[in-house]
Amino acid sequence: MNREEYMRLLAIALKDIPQSEKEEALQYYNDYFDDAGVENEQEVMKALGSPASLAESIQKEFSTGEGRFETYRNTYDQTNYQNA
Repeated sequence: MNREEYMRLLAIALKDIPQSEKEEALQYYNDYFDDAGVENEQEVMKALGSPASLAESIQKEFSTGEGRFETYRNTYDQTNYQNA
């Protein structure tokens, strides 16, 4: 799987969150891939897990009513792809 396919599947899996939050999440992970560089895309995908599992984690944040994607993003930033 490549980055484009990963992001396409993530977008599909994020169907149950508000559009603005979906766009923010997708932008965040696109930036994450950009920051890692093309040479590290496979490592990023490995660290993030499957698009479905990542989407599930993001959606869980909304289902608990604990806040926006920002909350999840701040938590995830503490464990970046280099720790995988």
